[in-house]
Amino acid sequence: MRIVIKTNPSFTVPQTAAGIYVHELVSRWILQDSVSEFTCITDGDPVAGNGLCSRTLAVTPAIKGEISARFWYDVKLPGVLKKEKTGLFIGAESYGSLTAGTRQLLLVPHLAFLQQRKMFLPHEKIAWLGKMVRKATHVVVPSAFAKAQLEKHTQLPADKITVLHAAAGPHYEPVSWAQREQTKVTYAGACEYFLCYGTLYQYRNIGLLLKAFSVFKKWQKSNMKLVIVGDTPGKYAAELDMLDTYKYRSDVEMLDPQNTQTMAQLVAGAYAVVHPSSYEDIGMQALEAMASGVPVIAADAGAIPELCGDAALYAPAGDVEALGQQMIKVYKDESLREQAIEKGKQRATQYSWNNQAAQLAALAARLHG
Repeated sequence: MRIVIKTNPSFTVPQTAAGIYVHELVSRWILQDSVSEFTCITDGDPVAGNGLCSRTLAVTPAIKGEISARFWYDVKLPGVLKKEKTGLFIGAESYGSLTAGTRQLLLVPHLAFLQQRKMFLPHEKIAWLGKMVRKATHVVVPSAFAKAQLEKHTQLPADKITVLHAAAGPHYEPVSWAQREQTKVTYAGACEYFLCYGTLYQYRNIGLLLKAFSVFKKWQKSNMKLVIVGDTPGKYAAELDMLDTYKYRSDVEMLDPQNTQTMAQLVAGAYAVVHPSSYEDIGMQALEAMASGVPVIAADAGAIPELCGDAALYAPAGDVEALGQQMIKVYKDESLREQAIEKGKQRATQYSWNNQAAQLAALAARLHG
């Protein structure tokens, strides 16, 4: 079977949960499949396929907006697929061609733009996505929550969508007491800390988290810190302006994005990972926390309840007081915390990148016929 995969630099060197999701699924599939012929195709940058496929094609022009994207996918791509005698095209960036006759499998790792459309590029519009997924032979999403969202907004039949969950990477695992202590010294002034991390979009509710931490500090006279790690897109930086006058500012540590090994240390060293996001379709942070033996406190929204089950402590989405009380509860009740840790570690074993990649390979084989 000849398979062509659309890639880009953010896919081959992933920095986001969506990039990691696609990279892990596809790269592990390629490693497992010794029969199919894989070709990576890029819009002008051959480096984007390095290390994945045995062969990479750079097809110009580079995509720089909606018009060039439509031209690339609907004019340039069909000819390349035909010339390559492609059996299956993998749209690893959620996009496919509206004019190609080749079977298409689209990987749609995130649908957050349904909630915040203004933050995405012009060509990432729900109308165009709807046309592409309906044209595709099949679509893969990271959660049942994402599947329901896609069905709702595109009217795509349920049998055209397959759920393949994410998993924690190999760096995310429990660490020794000494390692935890060293991480606390390095990043939290030798104090215990709650951790929140990821790209700090508006739906991640960082302002709400700070208010919930205030509830915790008001009722618990402790030296607990709050460590927040991640990029803040410019238009959402205002949400952090409250830090300038925040009563507990000295107990909040703001860190830039970290490499995978450092991030794994921060997760494993945390007292709990707090994830107040009101919209989450991948849930990578929750999976990484559970695999690291760290409790998860989260909003009961998006894919988190689906992924964590009864291993997490939940608060209604948007409820500051409830989130703060859950932080207090996990701090005061060591038995509850230990139960959450054990349930989380057991839950994390249900998710495996290799197993999901094998399911992706089986799905591709069925689609190819």
